[in-house]
Parts: sequence; structure tokens; C-alpha cells
Amino acid sequence: MLEGLKRGYAVVSINYRLSREAKWPAQIHDCKAAVRWIRANAKGYRLDPDRIAAWGGSAGGHLSAMLGTSGDVQSLEDSTQGNADQSSRVQAVVDWFGPTDFSKMDEQLKESAVEHPMHHSVSQSPEAVLLGRNPEEAPALVKEADPATYVSSLGYRKVFLELFPATGHGGEAFRTEENLNRVFSFLDKCLKQ
Repeated sequence: MLEGLKRGYAVVSINYRLSREAKWPAQIHDCKAAVRWIRANAKGYRLDPDRIAAWGGSAGGHLSAMLGTSGDVQSLEDSTQGNADQSSRVQAVVDWFGPTDFSKMDEQLKESAVEHPMHHSVSQSPEAVLLGRNPEEAPALVKEADPATYVSSLGYRKVFLELFPATGHGGEAFRTEENLNRVFSFLDKCLKQ
């Protein structure tokens, strides 16, 4: 992501409470509060408040996708964290291997024939820790935490998917010059035009 500095982008790294510190939706509340803060303070830092992208991997990818799909969804805002007069919308998202549908993760892993897949619908899974219970026992909470819940039909026309077969959860394929060029080409199209 720091490659963006060489390409004319300002890069802001945000923090959010991890699932062992707080349960969902605290994480998206923190991310949305950070976007609102960036927008409220953009002038002082010479940033464009109308051109904000979110980019993350794994849990950060999930939260980036949530920012991209649920901008201004009031049930996912915590205005007590400040800058309630600002929008939490972002104009572009790069999600590197973040989950987008908790309810299908076990099914998709089974189909992928991964030798030792992690089971997600169990009480010790990362998703269960995030939600505070087994995802199978909380379908409404799973739906609330899934970026796909908030995607409109218009949004689907703006999505690009790149698959990296046999890379596992992350890996060098994501950081190659070729892939970074694709990512920044996408961001340029979304933010610089």
C-alpha cells in the first residue's frame, strides 16, 4: 500500500479494535469513524475528501469491503466516535483475501479441496470470535457483517475480481509489480478521473 506514495497518493493507516478486544460491529464502527475523521480533517492535511479508498488484507480486506458497501448505513455507524456530520463512504476498495460471505466459507473451502481447511462454523473460528458466537447460530449477525448484504445491482457492475490460484491466504502473488500495477490502475480509474 505504501507504493501509493510513489504514485501520488496519500496513505493513511488506521487502527480498529480486534475481535479479541471487542465484538462486532465495533470494528466497522472504528473504521467508519476513521473515514469520517479523515474527511473532517482533509483540508488541514491537504487531502481530497471526495477521493478516499480503503485497502486491506484478510480481516482488513473484509473491513475495506464493508466500508465500500455500507457507506452511510446508519445501523453500522457509531456517531459517538465523532464527526457525525461527515460521511463514512469511500470511493474505491481493494480487498485482498478478505471474507465476503461468512455463511458460505465452509462450503467454499470444501469445494476448493484444501487439504486441511479451517472450519469457520465452529465456536473457536475467527468469525465466531468476531461475532461472539458460532456463525451458524447467528444468521442475522452474519448477514449484518457480510459485505455482500449491502451491494446493490449497480455496485456489482463496478466489481473486478482477480484470482490467484494456489496462493493460500495471501502470499507474494499479491505484492508483485504486475499485481500492484493492476491495483493502482484500478485506483487511478476510480479516484483520479
